Amino acid sequence: MSVSGVGGSPFPRDAAGAEEVPTAASPPAPTSAAAAPDPPVVSASPRPGRLARPVLDGVGPASAARRAGAPAPPAGRPRYSRSVLRDVMREHGLRDEVALLRRAAELGDGNRYLNRAELEAAARALSLPGLAAGVPADWRARIRPALESASFRDLDAFVARERRTSEVYPPADLVWNALRKTRFDDVKVVLVGQDPYHGEGEAMGLSFSLPRGVRVPSSLRNIYRELEDDVGAAAPDHGDLTAWAERGVLLLNTALTVRADEAGSHRGQGWEAVTDAILKEVGKKDERVVFVLLGADAQRKAALIDTSKHTIVTAAHPSGLSANRGFFGSRPFSRVNEALADAGRAPIDWQLPP
Repeated sequence: MSVSGVGGSPFPRDAAGAEEVPTAASPPAPTSAAAAPDPPVVSASPRPGRLARPVLDGVGPASAARRAGAPAPPAGRPRYSRSVLRDVMREHGLRDEVALLRRAAELGDGNRYLNRAELEAAARALSLPGLAAGVPADWRARIRPALESASFRDLDAFVARERRTSEVYPPADLVWNALRKTRFDDVKVVLVGQDPYHGEGEAMGLSFSLPRGVRVPSSLRNIYRELEDDVGAAAPDHGDLTAWAERGVLLLNTALTVRADEAGSHRGQGWEAVTDAILKEVGKKDERVVFVLLGADAQRKAALIDTSKHTIVTAAHPSGLSANRGFFGSRPFSRVNEALADAGRAPIDWQLPP
């Protein structure tokens, strides 16, 4: 799925070329009995990398005003910079430019020009609250329906309540770390985990990864052992997998929070709908992505993946209980790179920094 940009404007330009948006505070435009109605407009398909142009029922200030819910005066309409509008919409993961401009006009101080600060304030007012506020803009635009769902509102309330009454991992600023460390456009591999580590200081928002200085658990030690046997990459003395994330490996757990010392305590509360939406969006990419599903829980996600475009690599979970029953010797790292190379994509450098 390609990132959308902003298409043509539904608003008129003044003599200097700046675009204008009608506001509710302006007087109504004069009408004439002889005036012809605005001609209809058929929106062309958006160019790649641009947002779809808003589909209006006509052109000119009158039809723009009808869409924005305000009258269309000949004077007093705020102007704005088209390039700034595009930037603000990208940064906040917004797609409805009319809604943004209308909110900016409502929040404005009456000046005829909407500056970046006013557009930013309007974007923040339209942005999603609570947990969803931390989702990076490039991902937010794609999974917004899931973030606006009733089940996500319930999840948001649940996590907030859990944080008030219990210790919850990871910290709030790391919940969406997987999406921050791997931009949508950069995803080449998805390594699906279960839920975050539940010990103090362990969870960092990346599946299987721990901050430096934290003892490496058996499951990650087993991953390092197979990594060395498979592709010859030496195991580091830490558990931080950030380098993989920055190279295009989305390290995604299926639940993104957990109560301290209670593994699986936040499963079934709504996270699965969100992470399923993430997997489905990645599956819409045209270029091949390799999904690494370790263990039965992760392998249930195979039904979400279009195997006509993408590749699934499966193996047993690397935990101490199951590593000897199908993880050791499974060669997941070289299989990933073989699938990428077969699609003409560069392989992953699996060697972690010391």
